[in-house]
Amino acid sequence: DDRELIESNDGAFKYHLDRYKYPTRYDICDAREHREAGLQILQSLEMRLRNHPQLCGDHRTMADIAVMPFVRQFAHTDRAWFAQQNVPELQKWLGGHKDSELFKRIMLKHKPWQENDDITLFPEA
Repeated sequence: DDRELIESNDGAFKYHLDRYKYPTRYDICDAREHREAGLQILQSLEMRLRNHPQLCGDHRTMADIAVMPFVRQFAHTDRAWFAQQNVPELQKWLGGHKDSELFKRIMLKHKPWQENDDITLFPEA
């Protein structure tokens, strides 16, 4: 595993992700500038994934699980733009995690609740 990678994701990458995804929340913020800074960080992940299918080797670790949701948010902010970037291993890695049974179990889609709907109870995991 790689604690430094997780900390970088939670620090520098999250900083740029927030300003790219929600530029109106920040004063004098250029979303494209933050998108490019985020992409540079993602290119370092691309380099890791050229040697192994996961960020820290051959098997999914806490680093993959901690980083993936943020990469997913970044990719989904402008899917067409992200699809055109030269990060094929990262895109493959992200797709694999999104298609995984683990992700499917935790990211269940629910109909948004509206007034007068029956109470929705969520089963315990």
